[in-house]
Amino acid sequence: MYRSLGCTVVEMLSGKPPWHKLEGASVIYYIGKTNKPTYELPDDVSSASKAFIECCFKHDPSSRPSADDLLRDDPFICDASTLRDNVRL
Repeated sequence: MYRSLGCTVVEMLSGKPPWHKLEGASVIYYIGKTNKPTYELPDDVSSASKAFIECCFKHDPSSRPSADDLLRDDPFICDASTLRDNVRL
């Protein structure tokens, strides 16, 4: 689940999914064989965003924060909540 979330955030920020340079079945091979996906982020992505993504891609589940911890304490999520409260729709 965490990897999926991290991949989604990477794609939302960069417009490209992780491993976007690979084709077809080779993506499946790399997902299973590597601990961390390869991806590129724009230069203006915040350090909080990068740290959040890194948390999502930690291979060892015991070293990742829980969903509750992320929602309560992570600067990327907290910044987004503040932004949402200040944006008129």
